[in-house]
Amino acid sequence: MRQKFAILVATTIALISACAPATQFEDHTGHITVKNQVVNVNSGIITMRVKNHHDEPVTLIRATTKVADKVVLMPKSSGLEIPGNSALLLVPKTHYLLLKGIHSPLIAGSEIKVTLEFSDGHLVNVLVPVKLLLH
Repeated sequence: MRQKFAILVATTIALISACAPATQFEDHTGHITVKNQVVNVNSGIITMRVKNHHDEPVTLIRATTKVADKVVLMPKSSGLEIPGNSALLLVPKTHYLLLKGIHSPLIAGSEIKVTLEFSDGHLVNVLVPVKLLLH
């Protein structure tokens, strides 16, 4: 079972890396970087890699977008902690973001803007490509 899960995670990472743009987005301090962001056109699941370049831990406490009523941190929690000088990989079946109450259908090839809010007050705006992913 562990081997199957490891293969699933490795495959998901490879798909995210292959489908996501090379561009990364940073907050104005360079404290947080986001890479490999993508939203699945069918499921509304947002995956990405969020890196904390600061020595202290930071918690992703909220995400918002204008294309949906809300963005849910999954699994449901008050936040996703990112230890100092570490990254958090948001992928299905572990931690990810889920669009709820999408206002109109997502269109593959377009982008949506998502704002990530962290416990230290930092806001990071991310353009997230909409893709058809099989997961």
